[in-house]
Amino acid sequence: MRRLCTLVMLFAATPLCARVDFSGRWSLDAARSTGLPPGFEQGLVVEQAGDSMKVKTTLITDNGDRIVDDVYALGAGEQDVPAQFPGVAAKVSKRTARWTGERTIEVRDHVEGDSPNGPLTLDIARQWELSADGKALVIEQDLNNTGFSNHSHRVLTQSAASGAPAPVRTARMFPVDLQVPVPPTPFRAGGKTQLVYEVHATSLRLGDLEWKRLDVLDGDGRELASYAGEELAALLTRPGIASIAAPQRIAGGTSAVAFLWFAVEGPAPATLRHRATFGIPASATAADRAVEGAVVAVRAPALVLGPPVRGGDWIARWTGNGSFHRRGLMAVDGGARISQRFAIDWNCVTRDDREWNGAGDKNEQYTVFGKDVIAVADGVVGRVVDGIPLNQPGSMNPAVTVGIDTAAGDSVSLRLADGSYALYAHLQPGSIVVKEGQRVRRGDRLGKAGNSGNATGPHLHFHVSSGPGLEGEGMPYVFDSFTVVGTEEGMPEEGKWKGKRNEPREVHGELPAEHMLVRFAGE
Repeated sequence: MRRLCTLVMLFAATPLCARVDFSGRWSLDAARSTGLPPGFEQGLVVEQAGDSMKVKTTLITDNGDRIVDDVYALGAGEQDVPAQFPGVAAKVSKRTARWTGERTIEVRDHVEGDSPNGPLTLDIARQWELSADGKALVIEQDLNNTGFSNHSHRVLTQSAASGAPAPVRTARMFPVDLQVPVPPTPFRAGGKTQLVYEVHATSLRLGDLEWKRLDVLDGDGRELASYAGEELAALLTRPGIASIAAPQRIAGGTSAVAFLWFAVEGPAPATLRHRATFGIPASATAADRAVEGAVVAVRAPALVLGPPVRGGDWIARWTGNGSFHRRGLMAVDGGARISQRFAIDWNCVTRDDREWNGAGDKNEQYTVFGKDVIAVADGVVGRVVDGIPLNQPGSMNPAVTVGIDTAAGDSVSLRLADGSYALYAHLQPGSIVVKEGQRVRRGDRLGKAGNSGNATGPHLHFHVSSGPGLEGEGMPYVFDSFTVVGTEEGMPEEGKWKGKRNEPREVHGELPAEHMLVRFAGE
């Protein structure tokens, strides 16, 4: 009896060793971990007070982000806890957490419920161990999902980040759909070959992406163009999103469209391919992912046309990569297209630089009003719209309700030899002298410039597309010849054209640039 009491007294006099505190911010060291999918990242924020631990886990994979807030009640026995597994309707969700040593704990979860694939039983066992120096946390995790098991070895550290950017990782199965809906047709402008088209990126990921870089390569891998940062952001629009402060940030199930317009030296390449680099905003350490694809064949060079008007002087407006024509992605008959991709709004000035006289509140005061529009090539009249009233200059309220059949106003769509259509829009009602099905020759008069349809002032809207009116996809074209006589430097003031004239310079086989003042043959 005396010996037993002595042992009890000795045991009571021996203090228990202090258990460790797991508190801190922990990040996965992927190089020292095993059994995890490519690109997997894990972060833990642990707040411990005695036997109670609040654990916030951030899980990141190529396919999505997941944040889980847990509480581990160590030594409290089995407890009911919320099930935090996407797509699982849990009927049973229990957890047991306990100390297994001075530096180790064990957490076991058991979940029963229904998933989209049927009944589910999930058992997860996690063994935590803190290193002697407190700088590494090792988690051995065993998962059994309705008979299928997985083991992972995870090493997490609290060491400071090196600051060096992680290398970009090419991810062939990264959930982004990269498409070029309309391959480019090369054309000449500014003395160089131009390539103009769009790259659509749709995220299929459960979590946000950030589009960081876009590289355009030829078939041999030579870089033709590259965009990043603010330069890339300026090229992007977000279909279906009215306004967005960060256009490069793409939520799951949404798209971004990059509007490209760049020049290449010499002839156009036969093929193009694209490398898009994406970051994961929720990630603190994961490498950016690069997706390579959207390989397209470059089309044959653009049509060569005659002028749509005679003489001059004519101002080319609302063309270029930032114009509303260029970015006019519209859904017509269930398809999103840009019929006005290469549209130009043409206005006319006199030789003494008058765009209009008087107050500019009457159509007849404008130099362009009543000018003849002519066939750019031999063709067949494919569509005629007539009888739409003229608008009041400066008014934002068109004389008719604007829709797919009225937006171009009184108009002629001329079907060209290759099947494309040249559109002459916003003409004067009653001025059109051709009928549908009529054959015309290059230079034949079609009608007179006006101010009908979706227009706020007299001008000629001209474009070429694969369909009549505002249907089809916009196609580039060049004029066989024109003369550059000046450059616009601002909008007119009291009807006076604002710009600088230069010595006439003849140009052949090019598309005029925005703000050019040009002169065509005739008159």
